[in-house]
Amino acid sequence: MVFVRTIVICLLLVSCTAVKFFSGGTVIKVKMGHNDTYSSATGLLSRRMCHTDNAELQFRFSQEQLNEIGNLANQTGYFSLPSQLPSIQEDGSITVISPCSSYALDIYHAGHHRRVEWSCINVHDGIQPPQIRELYSKIANTLEPSLSRLPKSKCIYY
Repeated sequence: MVFVRTIVICLLLVSCTAVKFFSGGTVIKVKMGHNDTYSSATGLLSRRMCHTDNAELQFRFSQEQLNEIGNLANQTGYFSLPSQLPSIQEDGSITVISPCSSYALDIYHAGHHRRVEWSCINVHDGIQPPQIRELYSKIANTLEPSLSRLPKSKCIYY
């Protein structure tokens, strides 16, 4: 009987924490190309190095910046986007590139969550796809000074 109560209490505590965490503030997670990732939940900016441990540093968006990102996500229709951006070009063609960088953006804001993924097929001359461009640029431009402090990755892609 004590065991059952303990399990019930633990489950209640975990569910309350998860609801508070994701319904309270804005949280973002982003994967930028082959090697770089960031999570505002942990404040960890990480670069995959391949032959050594990941290079990492702490970076924190202010709550005001996170709220701006969440509000921009609402304004740009981010939460209505498909989970995978289509790879077909406007002219109906599909470009195949190898190796192909992949991108992902998770946003938790005001009780909403969406993860959108896309690849280098959607990126033209370094410009992100129009559905995600403004939002991704805001995040990437904020992270860029910290990203430039990380060592260059030793990963080689064929």
